[in-house]
Amino acid sequence: MEKIVGIRRSIRISELSAVTSAIIRTYKGMTIERASIKGIMDEMEASNNVLIASSHQTTQKMSVGQLDKNRDKEISTLNQILKGYCVMKNPVFSSPASALKAVLDRYLKQKITAQGFNEETGLMMSLLGEFSKEDAQKNIEALPGVQDTIDDLKKAHEECLAYHDAKMASLSAKAPSASSIRDPLLKVINDKLVPVLNAAIIENTAELLDFASIVASEINEVNSKIASRSKAAKKSKDDKAKTDEAEANQ
Repeated sequence: MEKIVGIRRSIRISELSAVTSAIIRTYKGMTIERASIKGIMDEMEASNNVLIASSHQTTQKMSVGQLDKNRDKEISTLNQILKGYCVMKNPVFSSPASALKAVLDRYLKQKITAQGFNEETGLMMSLLGEFSKEDAQKNIEALPGVQDTIDDLKKAHEECLAYHDAKMASLSAKAPSASSIRDPLLKVINDKLVPVLNAAIIENTAELLDFASIVASEINEVNSKIASRSKAAKKSKDDKAKTDEAEANQ
């Protein structure tokens, strides 16, 4: 496993909160006994709770009902895509699609999209967990577009959770500004969590390798988005400079 890099400093507050929430939820879903990791994760969670509370107070949010509808829409989209693959005559596509559809159908039979927020959230976390298993991942990789749809579903789910967390946090005392929490939280991740996990990778510490792999994936994903945004901004700036120069020479 390659060394984990830190999160780029140009990360947006919303992106930092999302990646921190994902790391915290991953940690809570694992059994990691190391006290140093627990201390870091507790510090991250405390800072992130303040961050999302601050963001909730200063940013207009969609209602939880609308966010839930978005989540339900992504479930429906995934269902339709898998249905399409299932009816294909080529077993290369129909076989993995049928296996994934069978998993999804178990949750549709429980009327996942008609449940209350807490019940649907629990079912959603279970569903996404099943799709992350090795056998399911092989089936997903065999079907173009399915991973993107699952990623969209995960994003919609995380937005629901982030809104709920922010709403709960906002009931507490008035939080400081999000910008004042951003850099300290970023420092906890880059200067504390990442070095500890990199040391675990070098030492091949079995207890932490799965966690380290997921943290690396989350950080690489957000860093890729930041890099793409920076590249697009630079191109736009260069194009404008060329246009201005051309106009000046006319």
